[in-house]
Amino acid sequence: MAMNADITEKLDSLLNAWVIERYKATNSTGTYSNRMLTEFAEEIISWLFHWHSAEDREETTHQEQDDFDRWMEANIDQLAEEDEEYRLHQLNAKKHRLN
Repeated sequence: MAMNADITEKLDSLLNAWVIERYKATNSTGTYSNRMLTEFAEEIISWLFHWHSAEDREETTHQEQDDFDRWMEANIDQLAEEDEEYRLHQLNAKKHRLN
């Protein structure tokens, strides 16, 4: 597939933004070393998979759910105590309002 002008323009813009972010400088020549282009491509590939891969998104969702489940298991007793304290506080506040 040949790159059309729109894709080329956006890729140039992305490359320029990446160089500024990475190196805190602009590149007035518009040419880059093979090493720098490889770093750029590898980072773009990583971003693409992280943000757009269905498999990665599913794995991330499962990992987040597993993390939440572990956190909940570790904190369930404390959360129950805090909930009970809140309910008692609300009950006492209601009693005081009625008096």
